[in-house]
Amino acid sequence: MSATTSSATWQRSNLGAFQVQDHVRPNLPIVSLAAIGDTHVLSTSFIEQLSAINSIGSEVTGVTATRTFTLEFRHSTDNTTFTAWASATLGNLQAITYTANNREYYQWRMTRTGSDATGLITWNALVLGSTYDPSATSGHGKFSAWGLRSEIKLFLKAIIETVSITYAGRRTFEVLAFEQAQTSKANANAILIADVTTGTGSANTISSDNYPCECDLLIKMQNGVSGNPQGYATEQEQMAGILLDIFRERNWAGNRFSFTFKGISFVAVPLSELGMTQFKVEDRGLVYVKELDSTYNQIRLKFSIFATRNNITVYG
Repeated sequence: MSATTSSATWQRSNLGAFQVQDHVRPNLPIVSLAAIGDTHVLSTSFIEQLSAINSIGSEVTGVTATRTFTLEFRHSTDNTTFTAWASATLGNLQAITYTANNREYYQWRMTRTGSDATGLITWNALVLGSTYDPSATSGHGKFSAWGLRSEIKLFLKAIIETVSITYAGRRTFEVLAFEQAQTSKANANAILIADVTTGTGSANTISSDNYPCECDLLIKMQNGVSGNPQGYATEQEQMAGILLDIFRERNWAGNRFSFTFKGISFVAVPLSELGMTQFKVEDRGLVYVKELDSTYNQIRLKFSIFATRNNITVYG
């Protein structure tokens, strides 16, 4: 018999109406259990803003009438003190009283059972369905009204880094807040996120409760200008074209991104499912930026962020 362990980060899908699905679905199986009595303990990343568990499921192959397994879990709010192991049933998960401002940690233990010692039992995925509370005052699951301007910069940085031109495995452009370029990154090949503003009412919203936002994306190759293999566009021009394309009105709802924002991993998620809507993009061409004494490609970006009551709720 063997006892093994691993850890994994939940990946989140937003199902709408405050319903989400967290799943561990790695490219390789979580574990394969070869002998009766083998165990594996999986520690998953915390979940925040949790108000209820709605479903649990595992994808397991190799199971027969005599080649079986058990799945147990234990729970903690500090990742140190855990409850006793219990069967991972929906009833047991729902018996826990959840506080939306807590971080909820779980460990999951699979044990191979049965009488057939041949073959493998392979644990491929773990899926947890839940309801989140958008009024929670803490958590990685949302923008915060008081931190909106800085969090917009972090969010756009995460998105843009997924599409930035790369060379030899490295990004050609650093994605920076404008203030960073003013201090220590003035000579970087950069995409600067500048002049972020937010408001409480605009024709650019689909609801009076939404937050309209604007910012500029400034693109510059400071250390020389290289072209693509065809020689008809510089990388600076290509990068401007990529940003115009992904935020263009006909594309933003369908383009999918895989990124990490505020500790949560998102996989192949469209912006429309992330609480951001009505993107408008305008190419303003070359502009001189006095503070940096340089000329940049300027793209003006307008969009709205869904809000519920006074809490800006984007992620569960």
